[in-house]
Amino acid sequence: MLEKAGSSAIIHGVSRYIKGAEPFELGAARGRGCLVVHGFTGSPYEVRPLGERLAAAGYLAVGPALAGHATDPADLDRTGWRDWVRSADDALTALRARCDRVYVAGLSMGGLVAAKLAADRPGDVHAVALLAAPLWLGGLDGMFVTAARFTPLRHFLPSIKKPGESDPRLKAIRADNPSYDRVPTRAAAAFWDFMWHMRWRVRRVRAPALVIYSRADGDVPFVNARLMARALGSPEVRSVTLDHAPHLMTLGMDGPRVCDEVTAFFGEH
Repeated sequence: MLEKAGSSAIIHGVSRYIKGAEPFELGAARGRGCLVVHGFTGSPYEVRPLGERLAAAGYLAVGPALAGHATDPADLDRTGWRDWVRSADDALTALRARCDRVYVAGLSMGGLVAAKLAADRPGDVHAVALLAAPLWLGGLDGMFVTAARFTPLRHFLPSIKKPGESDPRLKAIRADNPSYDRVPTRAAAAFWDFMWHMRWRVRRVRAPALVIYSRADGDVPFVNARLMARALGSPEVRSVTLDHAPHLMTLGMDGPRVCDEVTAFFGEH
């Protein structure tokens, strides 16, 4: 079972959760539950506002820490995308045992995890929300995750430091966010593999899907909005476009709107 917010837990027997990055469980089990999944190198912190909004609407909201996350970058270096998915899958199983209807929302790479669960467990996921989920990365991020797949680079460059943030608004978000400040190269390669896997796997998603992307996202190019909407196999796909939200859209100025959109969409299903 997941630890409740504020607790600490041992990961791989060596590390504890970073303060503020702990998994959370919010609300009470009243028949409806929602799994809320964070992104690559992130933690439940970045999706907690969505969990709080869902709990206020009557859902049991659970935000697990994916394998290798919320502890130390060295832990992430020892995991792959199947480990990340397995973490969420275990949390979904536990939540499904307590709730009649379960929904899954994911931010960034967490959106890919959410789509993977919906594709693999159609009977357990009643609707899915994908927030800034990447099927393709461009720029320096895309170059790095692609190059990370070459074994020699992992030996000479085991990790890279995340670049600083020039936008004052985003600086404030990053300053309070207990995410990793480094990206292990091996994990970046696993992220690339996961994106490639999901480019084909999302066709098997049959649950109603909400996709939200921002034109101002500096990490996931907006073209992903069209790619995801076209690739999903869902009979109902609702797209929402934001103009000014940062990549971590649940934490920015548009955060309340994002949380309301997800809550309303799940409420319709």
